[in-house]
Amino acid sequence: MQITSLMPFLAAGILLIAALAVRFAGTNRILNIVDYARVTDIPALHRWAGNRLLLLPLVSAAIGLASLRHPALAIPLIIVLVMAVLGVVMWIAAGSGKFSRL
Repeated sequence: MQITSLMPFLAAGILLIAALAVRFAGTNRILNIVDYARVTDIPALHRWAGNRLLLLPLVSAAIGLASLRHPALAIPLIIVLVMAVLGVVMWIAAGSGKFSRL
């Protein structure tokens, strides 16, 4: 078993903690990509963003299982995980506008 096959499982734990921290942040200003001066309902934004971030631990665990079965795919799958993280961050940045006042 290679260490690169276990990295997605470690990432899944870290991403789960981050997603839950955002989900239950309340009125704390935890997201860097959001202009909180324009947000009308901060707790709703955090619930919405946290729910999107909860997809990442699932993706990471699936990638971990796939890389355990096929160790040769571990590195390309880690790149897929990085792309998924960037995609979700862009999704949150683009979607946070619906919680902003005009």
